[in-house]
Amino acid sequence: QYQNESWGINNPNSASNPESEDRVPYFIDGGQIYPIQYTTSGAGTNNNPTLTDTETIGDTPLDSYDWQDVVYQESTSHRFGVSASGGSDNGNYYISGGIADERGIVANSSVKSGDLRINLNQDLNKNLKLQARATAFFTETDFAESGDLIGSSNQSFVRSAIVFRPLISSGVDDFVEDLGTSNPFSWINDFSDISNEKRFIGSIALTYKLPVKGLSYQFRTGGNVRTKDRRRFYGKTTFQGNNANGALQLSGLDAKTFQVNNLLRYNRSFNRVHRINATLGITYDVRDIQNSVYAVEDFFTTALSTEQPYIGSVITTPLTYLDSKQQVFSFLGRFNYSYANRYVFTASFRRDGVSKFSRDNRYSFFPSFAFAWNLSNESFMSNIDFVDNLKLRAGWGQIGNHGIRPYGTISNYGISSDVQYGTPSNGISIPVLLNNIANPDLKWETTEQLNFGLDFALLSERISGTIDVYDKTTKDLLQSIPIPTSSGYSNLLINKGDISNKGVELGLNFDIIDNDDLQFSVGGNVAFNRTKIESLGVPADDFYIDGIAEQRSFFYGNNISRGQIFQSPANVFVEGEESSLFYGFETDGIYQTDDTDIPSDAVPGDVRIVDQNQDGAIDDLDRTFIGNPNPDFVYGFNLNFRYKRFNNDLAITDRIIEDGSFLRLNNITIGYDLPVENNKLFERFNIFVTAQNLHVWTNYSGYNPEISSFSYDGLRNGVDWNGSPDAKNISFGVNINF
Repeated sequence: QYQNESWGINNPNSASNPESEDRVPYFIDGGQIYPIQYTTSGAGTNNNPTLTDTETIGDTPLDSYDWQDVVYQESTSHRFGVSASGGSDNGNYYISGGIADERGIVANSSVKSGDLRINLNQDLNKNLKLQARATAFFTETDFAESGDLIGSSNQSFVRSAIVFRPLISSGVDDFVEDLGTSNPFSWINDFSDISNEKRFIGSIALTYKLPVKGLSYQFRTGGNVRTKDRRRFYGKTTFQGNNANGALQLSGLDAKTFQVNNLLRYNRSFNRVHRINATLGITYDVRDIQNSVYAVEDFFTTALSTEQPYIGSVITTPLTYLDSKQQVFSFLGRFNYSYANRYVFTASFRRDGVSKFSRDNRYSFFPSFAFAWNLSNESFMSNIDFVDNLKLRAGWGQIGNHGIRPYGTISNYGISSDVQYGTPSNGISIPVLLNNIANPDLKWETTEQLNFGLDFALLSERISGTIDVYDKTTKDLLQSIPIPTSSGYSNLLINKGDISNKGVELGLNFDIIDNDDLQFSVGGNVAFNRTKIESLGVPADDFYIDGIAEQRSFFYGNNISRGQIFQSPANVFVEGEESSLFYGFETDGIYQTDDTDIPSDAVPGDVRIVDQNQDGAIDDLDRTFIGNPNPDFVYGFNLNFRYKRFNNDLAITDRIIEDGSFLRLNNITIGYDLPVENNKLFERFNIFVTAQNLHVWTNYSGYNPEISSFSYDGLRNGVDWNGSPDAKNISFGVNINF
């Protein structure tokens, strides 16, 4: 007989059912699993509890399923591309196009795409040059739902594949239907997530040589038009569709951007010793984006799924258009002076203005300076034969960030699908609500960086590398901090706080063998970075670390889930500490039956939580730092091998409360050039095989240690929440040049 570990948790004893924990659901015999059925008596009340009379082992064994093996499958994808190029003394052109049909590891996940690119460069006369670029993309995607913030198995395809019950009764009439709501097949057979996207990008530039030697003027303008239509339909066997009798969500994107650049350039050498390269310009950038949302439920038929929203009788989100527009106007300059190819000085500036901020805070100024010294060109290095290149670098500069939504400084009004009122005529009244607290004092976030570097190449460039040391501080952080919900809102945009990043980056490459028949090289890099929150700009309060209260400035990150699982934040941001530290309860094993210190609200088998402040109670005051999602270091290395007509490339990357350290064999390509010397049709005929994500060395228990569940949210870091697996890809292909 078998009772799994969760039985007692999910079926605890009570006064009305005192024998629940003692029941055993399964009987195992010779590798077969049989259900155990219980005959009970009693009304299931405290005065008349449910008691077990008899137990009976079923006659038919249950079928066992590893759902991950069932729903994840190998697939075949196809990609085809062709390009042509040509030119004359006065210009050249390049045209390319491609189509792809890429299938995912789930039956209804796919991406179909096509693209066309045209590049044209033409000298119109001896002083005027034309450059034109045009690109078109077309994409159709269908993805299985990977995850949902609710977090339970019935809300997410990934989670249902992991935790859905593996034992199923044999001989059911309709296997998929009889599994129940939101089984893994529901997301494949009864869910659609279809997107159609079109994107057009174009630019044209005219460069005119002015009468002054080395001086030219360039006018460049371009635009980007993107439209996207997404339709998600939840059928009645999904949790969302079952509760709503079918649910359809429509969203649209209509984005237009254009840029206008006016640049004056000067590039000239004097006496072969002095070189000046300078740019002065004005740029104008406009982004006009419109999003639309619409949701409807209660379908009298689900046969048309995403095609006919009018079949749904209950509108849960009225058709809503969300407009946003921003303009950026910049005045910029750059001056570069080189002396004898030994000393290089660079100075640049930008004065950027963005429409997001109020008039008084709209513009900001960002300068930078850099100096490089090429020691290998100095006379005192001329007799050091093994040094081919040796350069020292130093730089300081500032850049700006305006990373808030348009209209973020003013009051925004809108509607909420959760707030609707009935009318006397049985209609619906939808109120207009204030969506945020305005903050007109928001301004540019500024990042200032000081860096020093060394570039070197030795032994006829057989050994080369770089060393960089940097100290970067971001000031006036634009952040959305949590505020008490008693205000009527959960977050407020503010412009406070500083955060620093200090680090070292090292890179080294070795050309071990290099001749006509054989080439072999190996290289690698490693980066160490430490982040520290210098200030947060919020009042200090009691913050508990290892049971001791300290006066610290801090705030918590966003809640991980909207459901019953993991409702609390995982991260905390504390002044003087690294960013996004994990904060919670420290554990020390589980309570045993012979323990004498079991709290009144715990039983043997429960997790033992450390009482940090030794007050005899487990509460929020016992929380402490329990982990750090920031990597200790990031490294990677690559190999390149060519033997006669064979060539090979290999790249491995890494990123360092579970240890997420890993080493990923990211890319291997092996190719062979067929001999075409005597063939007039082909200039090159290369066949190749490429493997991506071939293997990951890690002790991490999840699908992918390179976590990206909340990559869009800086207040939820290092949390793997229904993250989908990273597929292994093996490609076979040919590259042909005519």
